[in-house]
Amino acid sequence: MESLTVAAAAVVPFVVYLALGAFARRVGWVSEETLANMNHLSFRLLFPFTMFSGIYRIEGGIDIDWLFVGVVLVSVLVVVGASMAFVSRLSLSNPRRGVIVQALYRTNLILFAFPLANSVYGDAALLPATQVLMFVVAAYNILAVPILDYYGHRGSKLTVRTMLSNLAKNPIIQGIAIGALFQLFGLRLPGVIEEPVLTLGEVATPIALLVLGGRLHLGELRADAKVIVPTLALKLIVLPAIVLGVSLLLPFSAAQRFMWIVVFAAPIATASYPMADAMGCDGRLAGELVTTSTLASVVTLFLWVLVNNAVLL
Repeated sequence: MESLTVAAAAVVPFVVYLALGAFARRVGWVSEETLANMNHLSFRLLFPFTMFSGIYRIEGGIDIDWLFVGVVLVSVLVVVGASMAFVSRLSLSNPRRGVIVQALYRTNLILFAFPLANSVYGDAALLPATQVLMFVVAAYNILAVPILDYYGHRGSKLTVRTMLSNLAKNPIIQGIAIGALFQLFGLRLPGVIEEPVLTLGEVATPIALLVLGGRLHLGELRADAKVIVPTLALKLIVLPAIVLGVSLLLPFSAAQRFMWIVVFAAPIATASYPMADAMGCDGRLAGELVTTSTLASVVTLFLWVLVNNAVLL
């Protein structure tokens, strides 16, 4: 029951931000233009600080389990490849295909996976959770740039040179790179600068969710149900089930197995919404998937905790 409480506690702030955004739009406090500008701000300025802060906060001296990290990264790549093959068979526009691919592999690990894993496995979850943050979250964002480029408005002109250029210019990738440099060389910010930098990293998700709530329309959500429901079934049920089955064949601890499951079972990353919107893919569908996966995950994450624990008995 504690795991259900933790999952619900992680979702409630999301719902509050979404509701406040919808309310502000309904009473006319913000216009569509204002929301679009806020979305641009979160992608260009705030989420880079989030990525930097997530890496910057990691304490040094971590003993990396390369087998665990390697297997999880390979599984992400396999899901990306399988997702691209899958969406190529769907009668959808390329901007929608890109959003589905991103939804199937990209997860909100920072806000969901860590507190949930800690509530279930305590200190035993700290090391695998930290390793996932260091490598998998970075991989999520690095992969998102060429994927969204390919399916977005630049897809037909994408070359290796263009892809590398877009990676270098992407603000989220820049945030990750700077954070990695600070970790690599053991650098620390002066206290007077560190506090506002870390604070900026913390406000990105609330602002993105306020924008999402303001731009979300229930009528459009119902119209996209034929895309949303199967995508969430794959994301929250099918992929975690496959991971659980494969993990039983490998020498992983219960905490490692659970973290690997959550890499796919947690809701879709909030950053995928402004990123898709800014890079020529279907921002509306991306936002709908973030919202619905967050709400559904209260139940599905709780069930995966039960299943994972039952397998150990």
